[in-house]
Parts: sequence; C-alpha cells; structure tokens
Amino acid sequence: MAMTKPFDTTVLNRAKASKTFRCAILESAMNELMHGDLKVAKILINHYVNSIIDQQDLTTNSKSARLQVLLEDKNNLTAQGLVALLREIQHDEGVKIITKIHNK
Repeated sequence: MAMTKPFDTTVLNRAKASKTFRCAILESAMNELMHGDLKVAKILINHYVNSIIDQQDLTTNSKSARLQVLLEDKNNLTAQGLVALLREIQHDEGVKIITKIHNK
C-alpha cells in the first residue's frame, strides 16, 4: 500500500525539524537492511536524505543530486553505492552508524 502524500509531508517536516527524528529514521533503515528488506531500507533512507536537503540544494549541489539519483527506483543501488551513501550521511550529519552483535 502506497503512503499518502500528507503522511510523507508530515514525516518530512518532522525530520527536517528534528535531528533526533532523522536519526530514528536512519536507525530504522539500518534495522530493515540487517533484516534483509532492502526496499523498505531504501524508502527510509530516501526520507532521511530528503529531510537533510532541500529543493534548492538539488539544483546547486551535485552531491545532493547524486544522493537522490542513487535512491531512485530505476537505479540498482549496489552494496558499494549504499556504503558510499551511508558514509556521506555520517560525514555530513555528524552521526556514526555502529553495529552490535548480541548472543541469544
């Protein structure tokens, strides 16, 4: 089921206003990725990227445009591309993605 426009707008506005909320989106994306759901992970990363750039950046900043292109459905995001994207997010936003292994 596709998300409605008002929901997307609500998420985007909240993510733009709150770094904590953006980090929660990114954490959810990493969890989905680790559980093998690349499609959902890409959607969440796309929400995250959209919240840290604005439309003006897309026309003036090639890095922002490149991030958007990587996440388009028609493009096949490779593992290398995903790692590069996550590296840029960490650098630009000043966040660090870490992994932990828990024994059962």
